[in-house]
Amino acid sequence: WTPDRPGYYQTEFMAIRQDGAESPVVSCYSREFKNDIVSFEYSKRGLAVVNSEIKPMNERNKKMYFSSHCFDYDEMRLANLLGFYGVRMHWIRWGDNPKYAGANPSEGVYDWTNTDIQFNNVQKAGFGGVAANIYGTPRWSVPEEHRSETGITVVGSYRYNNYAPENMDNVSDFCTEFMKKYGDKVDVFEFWNEPMMGSTAFWADTPESFAEMLKRAYTAVKAQNSNTVFSLGGLGSTSSYAQFYDRLLSVDNIYNYYDTIAFHGSYNVSERLNEKISGAHGLTPKPWWNSEGYFNSYWKHGEKTDDSIQSLYYLVTVFENIKSG
Repeated sequence: WTPDRPGYYQTEFMAIRQDGAESPVVSCYSREFKNDIVSFEYSKRGLAVVNSEIKPMNERNKKMYFSSHCFDYDEMRLANLLGFYGVRMHWIRWGDNPKYAGANPSEGVYDWTNTDIQFNNVQKAGFGGVAANIYGTPRWSVPEEHRSETGITVVGSYRYNNYAPENMDNVSDFCTEFMKKYGDKVDVFEFWNEPMMGSTAFWADTPESFAEMLKRAYTAVKAQNSNTVFSLGGLGSTSSYAQFYDRLLSVDNIYNYYDTIAFHGSYNVSERLNEKISGAHGLTPKPWWNSEGYFNSYWKHGEKTDDSIQSLYYLVTVFENIKSG
Protein backbone atom coordinates (compact mmCIF):
# COMPACT_ATOMS: atom_id res chain seq x y z
CA TRP A 1 0.00 0.00 0.00
CA THR A 2 1.28 3.46 -0.95
CA PRO A 3 -0.45 6.62 0.29
CA ASP A 4 -1.30 9.29 -2.29
CA ARG A 5 -0.47 12.17 0.08
CA PRO A 6 1.02 12.91 3.52
CA GLY A 7 -1.25 12.63 6.52
CA TYR A 8 -2.34 10.52 9.47
CA TYR A 9 -3.59 7.03 8.63
CA GLN A 10 -4.99 4.10 10.56
CA THR A 11 -4.32 0.58 9.34
CA GLU A 12 -5.94 -2.70 10.26
CA PHE A 13 -4.28 -6.04 9.59
CA MET A 14 -6.35 -9.14 8.91
CA ALA A 15 -5.45 -12.78 9.38
CA ILE A 16 -6.83 -15.07 6.65
CA ARG A 17 -7.79 -18.48 7.93
CA GLN A 18 -7.61 -21.70 5.93
CA ASP A 19 -11.31 -21.45 5.11
CA GLY A 20 -10.81 -17.91 3.75
CA ALA A 21 -12.42 -16.16 6.69
CA GLU A 22 -10.75 -12.94 7.87
CA SER A 23 -10.10 -11.98 11.50
CA PRO A 24 -8.47 -8.76 12.71
CA VAL A 25 -5.04 -8.99 14.32
CA VAL A 26 -5.64 -7.67 17.84
CA SER A 27 -3.09 -6.39 20.35
CA CYS A 28 -3.79 -6.46 24.06
CA TYR A 29 -2.45 -4.46 26.97
CA SER A 30 -3.44 -3.77 30.57
CA ARG A 31 -3.10 -0.92 33.04
CA GLU A 32 -3.11 -1.10 36.82
CA PHE A 33 -4.40 1.60 39.16
CA LYS A 34 -4.76 1.06 42.89
CA ASN A 35 -6.13 -2.51 43.11
CA ASP A 36 -7.78 -2.61 39.71
CA ILE A 37 -6.34 -4.08 36.51
CA VAL A 38 -8.13 -3.17 33.29
CA SER A 39 -7.41 -4.88 29.96
CA PHE A 40 -7.76 -3.24 26.56
CA GLU A 41 -7.73 -4.49 22.98
CA TYR A 42 -7.06 -2.60 19.79
CA SER A 43 -6.88 -3.66 16.17
CA LYS A 44 -6.05 -0.39 14.43
CA ARG A 45 -2.59 1.13 14.30
CA GLY A 46 -1.82 4.75 13.58
CA LEU A 47 0.94 5.96 11.31
CA ALA A 48 2.04 9.30 9.94
CA VAL A 49 3.22 9.87 6.38
CA VAL A 50 5.39 12.97 5.96
CA ASN A 51 7.08 14.73 3.07
CA SER A 52 10.67 14.11 4.11
CA GLU A 53 13.01 12.59 6.66
CA ILE A 54 13.17 14.28 10.06
CA LYS A 55 15.73 17.01 10.56
CA PRO A 56 18.98 16.25 12.37
CA MET A 57 19.07 17.47 15.97
CA ASN A 58 21.22 20.51 15.20
CA GLU A 59 18.60 21.82 12.74
CA ARG A 60 15.57 21.44 14.99
CA ASN A 61 13.74 24.13 16.92
CA LYS A 62 15.52 24.15 20.29
CA LYS A 63 12.38 25.37 22.06
CA MET A 64 10.29 22.34 21.16
CA TYR A 65 10.31 19.76 23.98
CA PHE A 66 7.88 17.01 24.83
CA SER A 67 6.93 15.89 28.33
CA SER A 68 7.27 12.23 29.31
CA HIS A 69 7.77 9.94 32.31
CA CYS A 70 10.64 8.52 30.21
CA PHE A 71 10.07 4.89 31.19
CA ASP A 72 8.72 3.91 27.74
CA TYR A 73 11.48 3.91 25.16
CA ASP A 74 9.03 3.47 22.26
CA GLU A 75 7.40 6.74 23.31
CA MET A 76 10.81 8.42 23.25
CA ARG A 77 11.56 7.12 19.76
CA LEU A 78 8.20 8.35 18.50
CA ALA A 79 8.85 11.84 19.89
CA ASN A 80 12.19 11.84 18.10
CA LEU A 81 10.50 10.87 14.82
CA LEU A 82 8.04 13.72 15.30
CA GLY A 83 10.97 16.14 15.38
CA PHE A 84 11.15 17.27 19.01
CA TYR A 85 14.48 18.69 20.09
CA GLY A 86 14.34 18.00 23.83
CA VAL A 87 12.50 16.14 26.55
CA ARG A 88 11.01 17.24 29.85
CA MET A 89 11.44 14.37 32.30
CA HIS A 90 8.15 14.55 34.18
CA TRP A 91 8.94 13.58 36.79
CA ILE A 92 12.07 12.47 38.67
CA ARG A 93 10.81 10.74 41.81
CA TRP A 94 12.46 12.02 44.96
CA GLY A 95 10.13 9.94 47.14
CA ASP A 96 8.14 6.78 46.42
CA ASN A 97 4.83 6.78 44.58
CA PRO A 98 2.44 3.82 44.14
CA LYS A 99 4.06 2.73 40.87
CA TYR A 100 7.76 3.53 41.21
CA ALA A 101 10.26 3.59 44.04
CA GLY A 102 11.81 6.98 44.75
CA ALA A 103 15.51 7.76 44.59
CA ASN A 104 15.87 8.64 48.29
CA PRO A 105 14.44 5.72 50.34
CA SER A 106 15.88 6.94 53.64
CA GLU A 107 17.98 9.80 54.92
CA GLY A 108 21.43 9.73 53.34
CA VAL A 109 20.58 6.68 51.19
CA TYR A 110 20.07 6.94 47.42
CA ASP A 111 18.80 4.38 44.92
CA TRP A 112 19.00 5.68 41.36
CA THR A 113 17.66 2.53 39.69
CA ASN A 114 14.51 4.10 38.24
CA THR A 115 16.17 7.42 37.52
CA ASP A 116 18.88 5.59 35.57
CA ILE A 117 16.20 3.93 33.44
CA GLN A 118 14.72 7.33 32.64
CA PHE A 119 18.06 8.92 31.73
CA ASN A 120 19.19 5.88 29.73
CA ASN A 121 16.04 6.10 27.59
CA VAL A 122 16.62 9.80 27.02
CA GLN A 123 20.22 9.17 26.04
CA LYS A 124 19.34 6.30 23.67
CA ALA A 125 16.72 8.46 21.96
CA GLY A 126 19.40 11.10 21.34
CA PHE A 127 17.60 14.28 22.37
CA GLY A 128 19.47 17.57 22.29
CA GLY A 129 18.09 19.06 25.50
CA VAL A 130 16.86 17.79 28.88
CA ALA A 131 14.61 19.46 31.46
CA ALA A 132 14.46 17.43 34.69
CA ASN A 133 11.29 17.91 36.74
CA ILE A 134 11.86 17.02 40.42
CA TYR A 135 8.87 16.20 42.62
CA GLY A 136 7.62 14.20 45.61
CA THR A 137 8.81 14.42 49.23
CA PRO A 138 9.71 11.01 50.71
CA ARG A 139 7.51 9.69 53.49
CA TRP A 140 10.37 9.50 55.99
CA SER A 141 11.09 13.21 55.45
CA VAL A 142 7.64 14.74 56.02
CA PRO A 143 6.40 15.65 59.53
CA GLU A 144 5.04 12.73 61.53
CA GLU A 145 1.43 13.90 61.34
CA HIS A 146 1.45 13.59 57.52
CA ARG A 147 3.14 10.19 57.14
CA SER A 148 -0.17 8.36 57.43
CA GLU A 149 -1.61 10.24 54.43
CA THR A 150 -1.17 7.36 52.01
CA GLY A 151 -4.22 8.17 49.90
CA ILE A 152 -3.54 8.46 46.19
CA THR A 153 -3.92 11.73 44.29
CA VAL A 154 -5.50 12.08 40.87
CA VAL A 155 -2.01 12.01 39.30
CA GLY A 156 -1.00 8.79 41.05
CA SER A 157 1.21 10.08 43.86
CA TYR A 158 0.80 9.67 47.60
CA ARG A 159 -0.74 12.51 49.58
CA TYR A 160 2.33 12.75 51.78
CA ASN A 161 4.47 13.52 48.70
CA ASN A 162 2.89 16.99 48.69
CA TYR A 163 4.23 18.28 52.00
CA ALA A 164 7.47 20.10 52.76
CA PRO A 165 10.08 18.06 54.66
CA GLU A 166 10.48 18.49 58.38
CA ASN A 167 14.20 19.10 57.89
CA MET A 168 14.91 21.36 54.91
CA ASP A 169 18.44 19.95 54.71
CA ASN A 170 16.80 16.93 53.04
CA VAL A 171 16.01 19.12 50.02
CA SER A 172 19.58 20.39 49.83
CA ASP A 173 21.04 16.90 50.19
CA PHE A 174 18.89 15.31 47.49
CA CYS A 175 19.42 18.10 44.96
CA THR A 176 23.17 17.99 45.60
CA GLU A 177 23.39 14.23 45.04
CA PHE A 178 21.15 14.43 41.97
CA MET A 179 23.32 17.10 40.39
CA LYS A 180 26.52 15.21 41.20
CA LYS A 181 25.21 12.20 39.28
CA TYR A 182 23.17 13.78 36.46
CA GLY A 183 24.09 17.47 36.41
CA ASP A 184 26.10 17.21 33.21
CA LYS A 185 23.05 15.75 31.43
CA VAL A 186 20.52 18.39 32.55
CA ASP A 187 19.95 21.79 30.92
CA VAL A 188 16.93 22.87 32.98
CA PHE A 189 16.21 21.86 36.58
CA GLU A 190 12.45 22.33 37.12
CA PHE A 191 11.58 22.21 40.80
CA TRP A 192 8.19 20.74 41.63
CA ASN A 193 5.02 20.75 39.57
CA GLU A 194 1.87 22.84 39.80
CA PRO A 195 2.10 24.16 43.38
CA MET A 196 -1.07 26.02 44.33
CA MET A 197 -3.31 26.82 47.26
CA GLY A 198 -5.22 23.97 48.87
CA SER A 199 -4.64 20.22 49.11
CA THR A 200 -4.18 19.54 45.41
CA ALA A 201 -2.62 16.98 43.08
CA PHE A 202 0.96 18.11 43.72
CA TRP A 203 0.98 20.41 46.75
CA ALA A 204 -0.76 20.54 50.16
CA ASP A 205 1.52 22.78 52.22
CA THR A 206 1.98 26.55 52.48
CA PRO A 207 3.62 28.93 49.99
CA GLU A 208 6.09 29.86 52.73
CA SER A 209 7.20 26.24 53.14
CA PHE A 210 7.56 25.96 49.38
CA ALA A 211 9.68 29.10 49.34
CA GLU A 212 12.15 27.56 51.78
CA MET A 213 12.35 24.39 49.67
CA LEU A 214 12.89 26.53 46.57
CA LYS A 215 15.77 28.38 48.21
CA ARG A 216 17.43 25.16 49.31
CA ALA A 217 17.05 23.51 45.92
CA TYR A 218 18.32 26.54 43.98
CA THR A 219 21.39 26.93 46.21
CA ALA A 220 22.27 23.22 45.93
CA VAL A 221 21.84 23.09 42.15
CA LYS A 222 23.84 26.24 41.48
CA ALA A 223 26.64 25.05 43.78
CA GLN A 224 27.11 22.02 41.53
CA ASN A 225 26.63 23.75 38.17
CA SER A 226 26.03 27.48 37.95
CA ASN A 227 25.07 27.18 34.27
CA THR A 228 22.04 24.97 34.91
CA VAL A 229 18.82 26.92 34.35
CA PHE A 230 16.71 26.69 37.50
CA SER A 231 12.96 26.87 36.89
CA LEU A 232 10.04 27.27 39.26
CA GLY A 233 7.63 24.37 38.63
CA GLY A 234 4.70 24.95 36.30
CA LEU A 235 1.81 27.19 37.33
CA GLY A 236 -1.63 27.38 35.73
CA SER A 237 -4.22 30.09 35.12
CA THR A 238 -6.76 29.48 37.92
CA SER A 239 -7.14 31.65 41.02
CA SER A 240 -5.53 28.98 43.23
CA TYR A 241 -2.25 29.48 41.34
CA ALA A 242 -2.56 33.26 41.45
CA GLN A 243 -3.11 33.25 45.22
CA PHE A 244 -0.19 30.89 45.72
CA TYR A 245 2.18 32.95 43.56
CA ASP A 246 1.14 36.19 45.25
CA ARG A 247 2.00 34.77 48.67
CA LEU A 248 5.19 33.19 47.38
CA LEU A 249 6.43 36.57 46.16
CA SER A 250 5.74 38.02 49.60
CA VAL A 251 8.61 35.92 50.97
CA ASP A 252 11.70 38.08 51.34
CA ASN A 253 14.18 37.83 48.47
CA ILE A 254 12.50 34.76 46.92
CA TYR A 255 12.73 36.25 43.42
CA ASN A 256 16.47 35.63 43.44
CA TYR A 257 15.98 31.87 43.82
CA TYR A 258 14.78 30.89 40.35
CA ASP A 259 15.97 31.90 36.89
CA THR A 260 12.77 31.23 34.99
CA ILE A 261 9.18 30.26 35.58
CA ALA A 262 7.20 27.45 33.92
CA PHE A 263 3.55 27.82 32.96
CA HIS A 264 1.00 25.19 32.01
CA GLY A 265 -1.88 25.34 29.60
CA SER A 266 -3.06 28.48 27.88
CA TYR A 267 -1.04 31.47 26.74
CA ASN A 268 -2.56 34.00 29.18
CA VAL A 269 -0.86 32.53 32.28
CA SER A 270 2.20 34.73 31.85
CA GLU A 271 0.14 37.90 31.65
CA ARG A 272 -1.76 37.18 34.86
CA LEU A 273 1.03 35.80 37.05
CA ASN A 274 4.27 36.98 35.54
CA GLU A 275 3.20 40.52 34.68
CA LYS A 276 0.31 41.56 36.91
CA ILE A 277 1.25 39.77 40.15
CA SER A 278 5.00 40.28 39.77
CA GLY A 279 4.34 43.90 38.87
CA ALA A 280 2.21 44.38 41.97
CA HIS A 281 5.25 43.34 44.01
CA GLY A 282 7.45 45.81 42.14
CA LEU A 283 9.26 43.02 40.26
CA THR A 284 10.27 42.72 36.62
CA PRO A 285 8.65 39.70 34.90
CA LYS A 286 10.81 36.58 34.74
CA PRO A 287 11.76 34.75 31.55
CA TRP A 288 9.19 31.97 31.08
CA TRP A 289 8.47 28.77 29.22
CA ASN A 290 5.43 26.54 28.82
CA SER A 291 6.41 23.12 30.20
CA GLU A 292 2.97 21.55 29.61
CA GLY A 293 0.76 22.31 26.65
CA TYR A 294 -2.06 19.88 26.06
CA PHE A 295 -3.65 17.95 23.23
CA ASN A 296 -6.79 16.28 24.59
CA SER A 297 -9.39 14.16 22.86
CA TYR A 298 -12.43 15.95 24.19
CA TRP A 299 -15.77 14.24 24.65
CA LYS A 300 -19.11 15.97 24.25
CA HIS A 301 -22.40 14.34 25.25
CA GLY A 302 -20.69 10.94 25.21
CA GLU A 303 -19.35 11.41 21.69
CA LYS A 304 -15.70 11.93 20.85
CA THR A 305 -15.01 15.28 19.16
CA ASP A 306 -13.38 15.54 15.76
CA ASP A 307 -9.60 15.09 16.03
CA SER A 308 -9.06 17.73 13.34
CA ILE A 309 -10.89 20.34 15.45
CA GLN A 310 -8.85 19.42 18.50
CA SER A 311 -5.65 19.60 16.44
CA LEU A 312 -6.61 23.10 15.34
CA TYR A 313 -7.29 24.13 18.94
CA TYR A 314 -3.90 22.80 20.02
CA LEU A 315 -2.07 24.64 17.25
CA VAL A 316 -3.85 27.89 18.15
CA THR A 317 -2.62 27.58 21.76
CA VAL A 318 0.93 26.96 20.52
CA PHE A 319 0.82 30.04 18.29
CA GLU A 320 -0.69 32.12 21.10
CA ASN A 321 2.20 31.07 23.34
CA ILE A 322 4.67 32.16 20.66
CA LYS A 323 2.82 35.44 20.20
CA SER A 324 2.93 36.20 23.94
CA GLY A 325 6.65 35.65 24.12
